Amino acid sequence: MQSYIDSADREVVEPLLLTGLFSGVTTNPVILEKAGLGSKDIPDLIAWATESGAQQVFVQSWGRSAAEIANCGASFRDFSERVVENSGARTRLLVDSVRSPKQVLECAEIGVEHVTLAPHVWEEFFSDPLTDAAVDRFQSIASSAHEG
Repeated sequence: MQSYIDSADREVVEPLLLTGLFSGVTTNPVILEKAGLGSKDIPDLIAWATESGAQQVFVQSWGRSAAEIANCGASFRDFSERVVENSGARTRLLVDSVRSPKQVLECAEIGVEHVTLAPHVWEEFFSDPLTDAAVDRFQSIASSAHEG
């Protein structure tokens, strides 16, 4: 299964791409807005995402007619061969907006090939209350040993 980061926040996305565990980035107008970006920023986003290791960048196209939507999508593909535009046409399918590690595992169980994750979902894979408490305790003991 390929995983994609559902964010356009460069400070969040770049370190995750550098892990090599994600195939790319997914965006839409809401994600762009949350990152303080607009449609004019899409070429730059595609550039830094691919330079940071994204194999694919999903970009949602828009328009008032099928022709406008297709033209918008084609313009994104002109920026990079790694762009996959989300136009609603029959094309690749991915499960979007996965919000928990459990959902990721369920997608894998049924053979889903592509999922998009909010960055916090990835962090939840490595977060465990007992482990976190043990690490905090170990750090406290280590700090006390160095002080005394």
